[in-house]
Amino acid sequence: MNISTQTITVGKLLLNLPFLLKNPEKLLTKWSQKSDITIVSYLSSSFYLINNPLIARDLLIKYEENLSKGTFFEIARESIGNGTLLADEPEHGIRLDAIKNVFRSKEIEQYISDFNNLSSQTIQNVIDKESVDIRKISQDFTLQAAMLTLFKSKAETPTNQFQIDFNLETEYLTATRLLTRVIEKIELSDRKSRRPYEIVVKFVVNHMIHLFSYRLRRRAESLHSANMRDFAKDLIYSPSSVSKDETDLLFYLREAQASNKDFWNADAQVDEILTVLLAGHETTANTLAWVIIETTKAGMTPIPVQSIDQIIFETLRLHPPAWILPRQVNSAIMIDGYEIPTGANVLISPYIYHRMDSYFPDPLRFDPSRWDNVQFKDAPAAYLPFGAGGRGCIGQRFALAEMREFLTEFALTGPWQLSGSSPKEEFLLTLRPEGCPTLIKR
Repeated sequence: MNISTQTITVGKLLLNLPFLLKNPEKLLTKWSQKSDITIVSYLSSSFYLINNPLIARDLLIKYEENLSKGTFFEIARESIGNGTLLADEPEHGIRLDAIKNVFRSKEIEQYISDFNNLSSQTIQNVIDKESVDIRKISQDFTLQAAMLTLFKSKAETPTNQFQIDFNLETEYLTATRLLTRVIEKIELSDRKSRRPYEIVVKFVVNHMIHLFSYRLRRRAESLHSANMRDFAKDLIYSPSSVSKDETDLLFYLREAQASNKDFWNADAQVDEILTVLLAGHETTANTLAWVIIETTKAGMTPIPVQSIDQIIFETLRLHPPAWILPRQVNSAIMIDGYEIPTGANVLISPYIYHRMDSYFPDPLRFDPSRWDNVQFKDAPAAYLPFGAGGRGCIGQRFALAEMREFLTEFALTGPWQLSGSSPKEEFLLTLRPEGCPTLIKR
């Protein structure tokens, strides 16, 4: 394969910076046209936007050891710690070994009855209502489902305040913040350079960031992350958390601590709990919300139970929760004679790949039938809703089982219609529907 490239110069980057900070997905989509890789030059560093999903798969699978999470996720670590999702090797391997048992097929089968019972309880509280807050019902369900299965010993722990703090903290984890943090990091590392054009670039960029992200600046007195960590500590230290249930994450964290006390201190355990709640709660809640929104827009209400898998796969295509997978190159990568250098920031975007008409004809149309007779393992190469390789989503089976049970019960509540227009996509660390979309009885 001859890899084609295009380069976005510093000047072009500056001209497009306001658009990048306000609508990152639109500009990244525009820049992904006409080449396999788009190189965005910035001072002494470069961003490599991987436009070809086959190259992206190679990077995630064959060259996994050459990549780290990098600068993009430093801001996320400030909120949810350095758990399995964000940790680099060798720490990632240590963490993965501790939690992988709760996501085995055998355990997932045991969780299904819990998902079913919780779905029934949730829907009983909805079925007679005239309106439903889509995001609230999906978040409440997925958080309770995670507590009921992964934290059986503390399933009754009140989670209302945790959800409030989580939502407020998530507002801090925006795409704009991730992008500006990388730009700021590059500026700090490049201070020794005094070439005039670089000084001008830094001056302009700093003012652009101030202009377009001032409303997103975090208040110094914010306690949301601290409150979330206190919630996790309560799970660890409560007397009722001593469980021998091998489907309970706390059981495996205690076992891991017993064999590696130096690593598994209280902070490491808290980081892991918050990470699991993010990966096993927020991402699934977003997908459920988008399922309800898209099926309602398409007039598929009540949701046809026989098509639930196809509906989930199509929703994950249009609205992948992990919409972008940033990486940093720790050791130069050579693909088909083309080198991605050490230190480069790599951007892999399932959101872009899932909207390529070469893989998905009429890609902006919500069409679950495109998944008829298509197993997940046989999906097109461009389909990466759970990532790929060793850093792929460990909770994939957990999430799919959870969504199937909820949507089967939710299908009993229709028909509905959206109150107001369809919500826009909100590009946070995950891909949320903006605002509080609401259903009303039709």
